[in-house]
Amino acid sequence: MLLLKYCGSALKCIGFVWEVAKTVGILLWPARFTVLVLFVMWTVLQVGPAQDVLYAVFVEPQSGHARMLFLIGLWIWALQSWYWTRFLFYLPRRPQPQLLYAAAVLGNPYWQVFFDTQLPRFLGVAAFFVVAEAILKCGRFAETWPWAFLLLAHGIVFYTFTAARRYLLNRQTHPTGGERAWRTANRVARAGRGALADTPEAALLQRNAAVGPTRGIDVVGAAYAAWLSAVLLVASTAYWSPPDFGWLKMTVVVLLAGGSLAGAVRLLAQLDLPVGTRRAVIGLLVLTLASFLASIVSPVTAGVLFGPGGALMLAAAAWVGTTSFFLAYPGERLRLPVTLLLVLIAAFGALTGEYLGYDHHGVRLLPVPENWRPDTRPKLRDAFEAWYAQAPCLSGADGACWEKVMVLVAAEGGASRSAYWTATVLGDLEDSHPGFHRSIFALSGVSGGALGLTIYRELLAVGNGVPPACADTKGGMVGGFARCGQAVLDADFLGPIFFRLFHTDLMQWLLPGNLLPDRAAALENTWEWAWGRRMTGSPHRLSAAFERSQGTEWQPLLLLNGASTKTGRRIVTSDVLLTRCPDPADPVAQVANPEDLPDTVDFFCLVRHPVRVSTAAHNSARFPYVSPAGTLWTHEGKADRIVDGGYFESLGATTLFDLLPPIRTIAGDRAVRVVVIAIQNDPTGGDDMLGPFVKAIGKEAAPMDAALRLSPELLSPVLGFAASRSGRGSYAGASLERAVRNDTAPGFIRFNLRDKENAHRAADPAMSWFLSQRSLKAMWSDWCDMESKEQDAAEESDSAHSVRRKGNADSLRDLGLALGDPKPWKVNRSEGINVCAP
Repeated sequence: MLLLKYCGSALKCIGFVWEVAKTVGILLWPARFTVLVLFVMWTVLQVGPAQDVLYAVFVEPQSGHARMLFLIGLWIWALQSWYWTRFLFYLPRRPQPQLLYAAAVLGNPYWQVFFDTQLPRFLGVAAFFVVAEAILKCGRFAETWPWAFLLLAHGIVFYTFTAARRYLLNRQTHPTGGERAWRTANRVARAGRGALADTPEAALLQRNAAVGPTRGIDVVGAAYAAWLSAVLLVASTAYWSPPDFGWLKMTVVVLLAGGSLAGAVRLLAQLDLPVGTRRAVIGLLVLTLASFLASIVSPVTAGVLFGPGGALMLAAAAWVGTTSFFLAYPGERLRLPVTLLLVLIAAFGALTGEYLGYDHHGVRLLPVPENWRPDTRPKLRDAFEAWYAQAPCLSGADGACWEKVMVLVAAEGGASRSAYWTATVLGDLEDSHPGFHRSIFALSGVSGGALGLTIYRELLAVGNGVPPACADTKGGMVGGFARCGQAVLDADFLGPIFFRLFHTDLMQWLLPGNLLPDRAAALENTWEWAWGRRMTGSPHRLSAAFERSQGTEWQPLLLLNGASTKTGRRIVTSDVLLTRCPDPADPVAQVANPEDLPDTVDFFCLVRHPVRVSTAAHNSARFPYVSPAGTLWTHEGKADRIVDGGYFESLGATTLFDLLPPIRTIAGDRAVRVVVIAIQNDPTGGDDMLGPFVKAIGKEAAPMDAALRLSPELLSPVLGFAASRSGRGSYAGASLERAVRNDTAPGFIRFNLRDKENAHRAADPAMSWFLSQRSLKAMWSDWCDMESKEQDAAEESDSAHSVRRKGNADSLRDLGLALGDPKPWKVNRSEGINVCAP
């Protein structure tokens, strides 16, 4: 009996909690978008790239400007959450459920007034709590807790402001102070005045208009008719030529923005709303339209100014206000599924865009110059002969040339982390050993690795092999490949993407066509800007056409690996001809060449247009969701979309593996020994605590982590697909290593980052298009780590595992031996923005 009594009490408690939750949920339903934005922002701020942004904004001392803009955006977000929740709470209540267990509590008018008064304030304060909780985890506790508590203090100030505001207003109307006035200020019943207190059928009416249940619907219907007209106008831009964003499209954008503002003001005139609400809506519209136009005209300037953190806060504020007024408000007043209608409209826009002409995600193309053809690029045989004629030769005691070493470089993907690490490794090798590039035949990269290789190759072209001069981050002039590569890539590439993503790109779901530029162009423009502000002597290299330099110094081949959305095959953008390139008028006239790369699509043979250097790099670096898939047009029309090369393989080693048979065929009897450098950036190590069985087999034998244990039916396919990216890269690297293995000298050299446990740091460098100074210094520290790991690796019984355990110092020594240098190779400690510690 006692057990039954306790069970009955427990069930009553469950019923009580459930009814309280239902009641609060119904009360919060008008503010559902405010709650949704809070949840989305909390989720976003937990991931590694966002954590790195927070660390850069708050912990690093040089971030005062970014910190101020971030806090301004955070306050705007909090104010929007509080104001619009409070505004929506003035609308008539939705029916409350029948209460069985919590009637005594929730039926008390005190709690109803408490919820009506405090929930808007709590949602505003929640914005500060969400950011504070994320800041607390972005670094070591000793570094982050002051900033987290500062944000909590901001939340307390915000709550005090919103509570004292009502107290001060009451003092103006009823000049009675003290505790009674404070209680009155915090017991404002949820009751609208004027039109806000009307029933739904009287919504959206003028104060003096004839009452009718369809008047508000007529107003909303007129708004949808205006939107349909705008859709037809914008959709027609899909057939404008050329597809680039020009003055004509700018005119249409200005007309649409002006018309939208005028229409919104006219709509406000139809609404019987308080003056303060009208002003808030007009301010919101002006701010949103200003941000929208800035994202079109100058996304680089606006994105770099606000940074990814500030852009994220402003986006949260804009989405809270926009969704609350344009979705939640008419939905509550008219009891129509406005959000569902918007989803259907967005689906219609997305599907319509697929069947139109040009869309706004097209790969940026340059006009075709006279006499330009994709098959006029040098063939692989021509490139090999040019390399062989100038490559350093290993000589015997008699001085006769007996062997030439061909270096092939594969750079793993990983956004700015990969780009910065790749430019650091190759740049320092070039600075320490002038003429190192003369041994390199080809550079094969994926994603950020492709960008790093492109920067390195362009630095070689600028000075014709001579170390370039550039402006460093402190404003002075410096020289060297490593320092200039780091200076170019030490930039915020994520802010402009966010600024355009949250404005023009999202609008494409509602306005399909080719009117607005996309975030892919913003990223390419940011790379061009980053190059131009550092390389002042040649500021337009990345915006010029992608082609082989006409200088006298050898330039390694660039193989930038993308992937086809349609077939999954690799699409390689290169400055040499990799496959047969048939003429569309006579596609069977040219037969396959045994020197072609197998099962490879040559980008220029596909689109038959030149592109900028930045676009060529981006063909490989379309990081999922951060960059959109690029639409490809061929002689037959809209044909395919190109995505990040990591979808095919993450290292770029497959392309080098397929390059080996043609190279050996072309070399013939000439003595050419191939050495591969694999520049990887996925931090390795941290396996000292693993058992010998796991070390021998691999991580597959280690216990599952939490992600694998959670919902295997739903998550296993997703996690398996994501892991296949690095798995194929590992396999390609192992196959390439076996193909170049020899007994006389090392044939496969790995450079990689240490994991945070082995490097004794709080976090690994973030895989993002934004890097904090913490991440940059961590990478340079890993390159400067001269401690040999080979002794520890020798203790392992598995030879493959021993190779993985080698440190960068060991790999650097092996590279010197592979190139026949009797002197041991070491890091040049005089180079680099973050100088190595002595």
